[in-house]
Amino acid sequence: MALAREDVLRVPPGLALEPSEIFVVDEEKCRIKIFESESDPETDPENDPSNHGATMLKQASSREEMEKLLRRVCGHEGSDKAAEYEAAELCYNVRHFELHGRQLEDPWSCRQSAIYHKYELLNGKSNWIIIQHAQGLDFARQIIDSYELSHPMDLHIRFISVLSENWRQYLDYLAGRLKDCNDGIAICKPYDQYGIDFSSKQKVHTLRSKLHYTYLIITNSLNTLEKVDAHGTAISQMLDISVSVHTTFRRQVSNLAGELQNYLQITRRLLQSSDDTRRMYDDILQARGQELIYHNGLTLANIAQAQSAETKIMVALADKTRKDSRSMRIVTFIAMIYLPANLVMVSIKSKPAETRSRAWLQLQKRVVMLTMIFLAIVVLQYEFDMV
Repeated sequence: MALAREDVLRVPPGLALEPSEIFVVDEEKCRIKIFESESDPETDPENDPSNHGATMLKQASSREEMEKLLRRVCGHEGSDKAAEYEAAELCYNVRHFELHGRQLEDPWSCRQSAIYHKYELLNGKSNWIIIQHAQGLDFARQIIDSYELSHPMDLHIRFISVLSENWRQYLDYLAGRLKDCNDGIAICKPYDQYGIDFSSKQKVHTLRSKLHYTYLIITNSLNTLEKVDAHGTAISQMLDISVSVHTTFRRQVSNLAGELQNYLQITRRLLQSSDDTRRMYDDILQARGQELIYHNGLTLANIAQAQSAETKIMVALADKTRKDSRSMRIVTFIAMIYLPANLVMVSIKSKPAETRSRAWLQLQKRVVMLTMIFLAIVVLQYEFDMV
């Protein structure tokens, strides 16, 4: 995969970069430069200012500038056009995942490594620049200890193969996270006992984002491996490499491609499973929402029924109060009539006998008149209340 503009940044003028170590297998055959920093595992290697490898990966704006930078580091800057046609160059970067060793929720971090290879067709000399390899200097020392490259492109197979070693462990980690999400919905139970909310769906979304990114990286690694295969085939034709050596190289490419295809298939299966989990979460949340709406409707109906009963009680109390008020008015009116009449009767009894009979007749007339008036008022009041 060629270095793209979104992957790296521009190299500032006059940037001085020195490799961590230079390995010379054979001055006439192979020279390897390693750019690596031995950072504290508690810090991010890509953010370490002393990390030359990360600096080079971040500070080139395009594949062409990356190649120019690597040519300068390799000592081929300013070579004439004729020399360029006498050499085959290959430059690419590969993303992979590593355990970062920090106390974070996700123990894995995405890294990128780059390699530059210039093979001089006339003398068969190879110049290698390896940036931020997963195993760094140990990887280079292993190559030095067993340097028996039959094909000029064999180192690329080892380079990509080492970067692909963590895929199985990383996919197992993602599968375990997905299993945790599935365990919560594996057993049928009431919707309110699943313990699923919007944050649960966000976890599934984050997991799917990582799976999509993994799928993209593995696909790009396969494309890079395909370009390496094509480049190796072209060199084999130009150098007239034996069929057995080229067949062995193609077999190694095929085996590595098959392994990456297997990882790609696992990632695709995890994506499908996570999609099923997401749909199940949606169904549970939707059913739970409908259940809550139903219970809320029942609660509102009960509240309305209680309010209706309370309203009926208030109406009954108001009617009873109205009747009591009417009775009180009647009693009050009777008291207003009875009290003066009682006072008059007392005053008559206190008078002499000769004047009592005449006063008694007058009182009877007044009592009859007042009684008629009282009855008329009571009847009118009753008719008014009925209206």
